[in-house]
Formats: sequence, structure tokens, C-alpha cells
Amino acid sequence: ATEATAAPMSSALDADERVEKKRLKREAKAEKKALRQRQKLENRMRLDKRPEVRMAAKLEAQEVIDNTLVDKAVEHIVQDDHPTAMPTQKEQADKVVSLMDLSMTQFSLTMISYAPSSILELDLSHNCLSEIPGLSQMKNLVSLDICRNEFRSLPESLRELPHLAQINASRNQLRASADLLVLLTKPPLPSLQSLDLTFNKKLFTQSLLDILSSSLPSVAIFMTVTSPPPKGAYIGNSPGERDPLLLRSQLEPFTTLELRKRWWKHLVMSHIRTMELLLQGEPKLWVCYSQSMQN
Repeated sequence: ATEATAAPMSSALDADERVEKKRLKREAKAEKKALRQRQKLENRMRLDKRPEVRMAAKLEAQEVIDNTLVDKAVEHIVQDDHPTAMPTQKEQADKVVSLMDLSMTQFSLTMISYAPSSILELDLSHNCLSEIPGLSQMKNLVSLDICRNEFRSLPESLRELPHLAQINASRNQLRASADLLVLLTKPPLPSLQSLDLTFNKKLFTQSLLDILSSSLPSVAIFMTVTSPPPKGAYIGNSPGERDPLLLRSQLEPFTTLELRKRWWKHLVMSHIRTMELLLQGEPKLWVCYSQSMQN
């Protein structure tokens, strides 16, 4: 009788173990799936250059977080078998603010309808700014874009942003100074991953890039180096060594501004003069010319 009763008990225990193993497998699969989803969303939020894709990813991530909190709360209620209050979601930094190309000469937090602590990315590019008042209040800021402005130095308040990972300060008027090096390296910004200093006319030496690279080994630094000239920048060591038959040799003595003026004078103006002559001359010839330009 004892053996007969023990057999059903052992079979029941085996069945319970199988059920438990299946449950653990399902939970492990669900965790892996959630991890992959979070990684995809994080890649889209941080790496994709399109603001609409980043915003959609942030909203989707927020929905995933909210659903996870609700699931955990329900599970807690079932396990404890008594009602508990639903956890309130802490304010998340998920706002992408773009004030690009507004010809602004001054910036103020009143231009933004969100709380400063909720801003994740701030785009102030293509303006006429030289300072950013209130930047230190954006404690959760991850990305800052101030390219094509009039900054002579980076804002001191950058050191008060612990999560700042990306800075785009290209095409400004930044200068190589002790203040710039101290701000970036003494101590380094804790979360900085990418620093774009390209096309700042006063930041052009290889020695400065070497100092920044050695002081910030984990940061991707982008800088336009023209001194000393990089290999292949010029043909020959002097004008006498250039081959005059090469177009590049003929263009190197001229600056970009001079080349633009020559292009406008010889190409655009000649094109306008051609159209004026056609208007004054044969109407049929003008019709044929305009049709060929459209095609």
C-alpha cells in the first residue's frame, strides 16, 4: 500500500517539476526577447540621425517601461494577495527639442514648453548664438548640437551635465585655449562619447588633436587638421613642383572664396548673359533653349 501511494506522489512531483521547468523556459525566452527589443530601441534612439525615428523609438520605449511596471505591480498583488497602490512612473527625459535655423541671437528656457529636466536632445544649430543660459538645468541631456553658431568657447555649464554623450560644435569660432582644455579634460566629462570640432578655423593643429585624444581615449573626436598639412593635401612641396597641366595644380593657389567668385563670374554670369541675348534675339531660339534646359 505504501509503495502504491508513493508512486502517484512521485509522478505528481515529476509533473510539477516539468511545469516549473517550462515556466522558467518561457520566462527566460521572454527576458531575452525584451532585452533584444530594448537594445534595438536604444540603438535607434542613440544612433539614428533622423529625429522622427528617434522620437518614435523613445515613445515606444516609454510604452514598454509602462507595461513592465504594470505587469510587475499585478504580479506583486497576486503574490501578496492584498491590494497595493500602483507605482507611479518617474518623470522620464524623453523630449527632443529642435530650434534649428531660427536666426536666434539669444536663447532662453522660456522658448521651450517642456521642463528642462525632461529634455534628452537639444538642437540649436544654424543660429547666431554665443551662449546658452539655463543649460545647467537640463540634467538629463544626452545630445547637444550647436553647430553653425558663433561660439568662441564651449559653455562652462557642460561640466554640470552628467549624462551628456554627444556634442556637435562644428563650424563655430572656437579657439585653442587653456579654458577649452580644462573644460574637456580636467576632469573629463563623465559620459562623453562623441565630440565634433570640425571646421573651427582656430582649431586646426595636429598637436591639439593629439592632446585631446590622449586625454580622452574613450571619446571619438573629430577635428579638421590643416597644420601640418595632411599627406596628399598638396601636389609637390612647392608651386614649382606642380604639374601645370593638372586642374588641381591650377586651383590650389586660390582660396575657396576666390574660386566661388570666379565660378560665379565665369559660369553663372555668362549663363545669365546668354539668356539676355536670347531674349533680345530670336524668340524661337529662346523657346528651344528653355526647353533644353528643362530637359
